[in-house]
Amino acid sequence: VALYNKSGESIFYSKTPGIKTDRDQWVHDFNIEKLSKKVKPLIEFYNSEIVRLQDYLIVNKLNKKNIKIEDFVNYDVNKIKWSRDLKRKMMTEKKTSFNENCIVKSMFRPFVVKHLYYDNILTDLPSNIGQLLKFPNNLISITGLGAQHSFSCLISNLHIEHGTTTPSQIFPLFYVKNKKKEYNVTTWILTKLREELQNEKLSYEQIFYYVYAIFHYENFKQTFIEQLKQNEPRIPILKEHFLKISEIGRKLAELHLNFDSITETDLKIVENKEVEKHFNIRKLILSKKDNILFYNDYFSLYLPEDIHHYKVSGRSPIQWIADQYVDIEIDNDQIIRLIKKLVTVSLETNKLLKQLNEIKASFITA
Repeated sequence: VALYNKSGESIFYSKTPGIKTDRDQWVHDFNIEKLSKKVKPLIEFYNSEIVRLQDYLIVNKLNKKNIKIEDFVNYDVNKIKWSRDLKRKMMTEKKTSFNENCIVKSMFRPFVVKHLYYDNILTDLPSNIGQLLKFPNNLISITGLGAQHSFSCLISNLHIEHGTTTPSQIFPLFYVKNKKKEYNVTTWILTKLREELQNEKLSYEQIFYYVYAIFHYENFKQTFIEQLKQNEPRIPILKEHFLKISEIGRKLAELHLNFDSITETDLKIVENKEVEKHFNIRKLILSKKDNILFYNDYFSLYLPEDIHHYKVSGRSPIQWIADQYVDIEIDNDQIIRLIKKLVTVSLETNKLLKQLNEIKASFITA
């Protein structure tokens, strides 16, 4: 079954791309105060360029048709990064202003949450995720076409960045129709599956979590490995195992949505008493051979085996943390606790994937 098509004979009514800012260094940060300090000068500079353009046109008695914006703007990389989209917005002469309500939580990379300054001017591709998150919602992000890594997916209830499952395509549980919150799973597929499974109690959410599980199903990914590189996934309907697969998908979703509040795995931690105790991070160093995470010059964490079996966009959750948490000053053990939680996520995900991949079934197209 198609994930999405305009006819409505598909799993979902709608989809949306992930957020693409094209100015990550200014509009993303782990710290809200640092984010605000970066965004305000960016906004001021952008607005000043609009004023400079207006003055230039008046002084030289020109209109915008007589100017090539690519040759006009100031390309100071310390102040701004221009894109074709931002140049186009500048030509409309529409200014922007700082608004603290534009600061939201973002899934910047898999299991890496940052603060994002999200507005329609500075964000090259805002998509409509902001509208979808005005109410509680779950969003499945999958790898779009043109990716350099194998097919991946991740569920989130945050603003999902383009780089989470590069390039991210988002399928929400709910969407907005006629200004109202509605299930994004189609009544067409609900009716069809209720009939084929002979189950009148089958719900929209069971279908949603079935899809999430299928995206993790190794049999599916290996069978359609070439198709997934070239086309949007189509969902095989495994009738005999539908409810079991859906339940596994629900459990996977609970793990991945609640990764920051899950039980921590008790890890062996070695402390270097020769230096003063601190939690700051310069660069996390991961030894996959020895399963050791060198947190800093004071802490080293021993990780369980198979910790890297579960991957999103080519890396395990711990690898994503090691990649993204660089040069950060921290007062407490919050990142060590996050690492312990992600160990739990990885190990529990491995158990669920084992259950899922033990299901032997041929694919049936509905």
